[in-house]
Amino acid sequence: MPRGRKKNQSLGPAQREQQLLELLYKNGPSTAKQLEEQLDHKLNNSTIRTILRILEEKQLVTHSRISREFVYAPTHSRLQAADNLFHKLVDTFFSGSSSDAMATFIDRESRNLDAKELEELMDQLQQLKEQKSSQ
Repeated sequence: MPRGRKKNQSLGPAQREQQLLELLYKNGPSTAKQLEEQLDHKLNNSTIRTILRILEEKQLVTHSRISREFVYAPTHSRLQAADNLFHKLVDTFFSGSSSDAMATFIDRESRNLDAKELEELMDQLQQLKEQKSSQ
């Protein structure tokens, strides 16, 4: 972990954290026991509760108490969580420069994009340019 970064303040969720988040997005609010069952008991209940506590510290999940159990749910929609993570990424690695982030993305991912996808990106950029020009 880099110096100066506090525990559990990483850029985004770790692999196991992401796995639990995906289950919560897919299946809705769940208890630790339900998550354990959805994982076919690959993680024990104690580990799942620890990961859920970490996700709460990162403000990625919240819980409510129903009877004697905690029911966990994501704090944001998947789209909003991705948007928040993208802004953190741009701020952290590109000093807040969206154009630098997009240029890096295009440079690294262009080999994975087909002609239609590239055309769609170009159309979106053209529309944004026209909107900015008319303001």
